[in-house]
Amino acid sequence: MKNIVLIISFLLLICDAVTAQDNSYMFTEIKLLIENQDAAGLKAHMSSAVSLNLPGQKGVFNKQQAEKQLDIFFNKLKNPDFKLLESGNTTDAKAGYLIGNLKDETKSYRVYILIQTSNKQIQSIEISLIK
Repeated sequence: MKNIVLIISFLLLICDAVTAQDNSYMFTEIKLLIENQDAAGLKAHMSSAVSLNLPGQKGVFNKQQAEKQLDIFFNKLKNPDFKLLESGNTTDAKAGYLIGNLKDETKSYRVYILIQTSNKQIQSIEISLIK
């Protein structure tokens, strides 16, 4: 019985490690897409309906609409620079998240992206002006 418990515990640890590595890859890829203001690249990682909260624009959009809104936002930035502050999994491990700062010549924004763990798709993107 002890052996079965040890084997199950070991398998659970391996599954958690694999999930963490998968999320790490997603975080790296999404970070690069934000750094490059690549709305089309982000679209490839979005779920069919995405909660989007941008300065002046808020709602639930399909992938095409979300891409267009992000593209409009990114095109307004002058010499943008993105710095990742934190990434990880929610406490229930059902989602991963990225938090960072996006700055241009005049303004700073906080970026928060929520990724559903089960299908590795972006559920929510929030970019808010830092005061």
